[in-house]
Parts: sequence; structure tokens; C-alpha cells
Amino acid sequence: MLLIERVTSDEVIERAYQWVCKRRLHYHFNSDVWQLRRWWAEKKPLIVAQLRAGTYRFREQRRVSARGEVKEIWAAQDALVLKALAIAL
Repeated sequence: MLLIERVTSDEVIERAYQWVCKRRLHYHFNSDVWQLRRWWAEKKPLIVAQLRAGTYRFREQRRVSARGEVKEIWAAQDALVLKALAIAL
């Protein structure tokens, strides 16, 4: 099995999705994770298709400030893709 097939397998993508949802459960209601969760059924096949075609592009990281701490975070969808890669590897 090719690596990209493993990354885009239903098992790996779903594990990565569950991980992102759990990690970002308490994120602000305006966070992009809620849009990803709301539209997951439509986004999942698009993400898989883009990964398999080699056309997926990461967005820029965002700088957020919370409780006096500044962090740079990936978009929820990008975090999901990175987690899927890590699981597959």
C-alpha cells in the first residue's frame, strides 16, 4: 500500500478527525474547528481527493493570544492532515 493510500484511508482520516475534535473541543465558538465539524461529511471526500491528487495546500498558521500567551496554530483542517500523516508514518 502506498503511503498516500494509507494517509487517506477511512480509518486514518477518521482517527485524525476525532483527534482534532477532541483537542479543540473547548476552542472559541468562532474557531474553524466548528466549521470543519459542521461540514465534515462534505469536506472529508474533498480533502481525500486533494491529497490523492497532490493538490492539497496548507494555509498559513494563525497567531492567537489567550490568557496572555501567544501561540501559532494550524487551521483545523491542516491539523487533521498533519495528524493523518503522523498516524500513517
